[in-house]
Amino acid sequence: MKNSRGQMTVELVLMMVVTVSIGVGISKFMNDNRVVRNLVEGPWDSLAGMIQNGVWGGTNDDHPNNFDRVGSVKGAVF
Repeated sequence: MKNSRGQMTVELVLMMVVTVSIGVGISKFMNDNRVVRNLVEGPWDSLAGMIQNGVWGGTNDDHPNNFDRVGSVKGAVF
């Protein structure tokens, strides 16, 4: 090849196309499989239970006011 003035430009454009294609493919894969959502939701359930209810676990009815072991000024009436 005698004249290769535009070869570097063509190669850079091809490398950019490949890089963008790989990025779009990875983004589509992560979006379809909800990778980030699964990484965040799993630990957040346990942490949200501790923040809201003071117990490690989900955010169900484990709030301390729902327990039978709450203290009372009157005491237990039998």
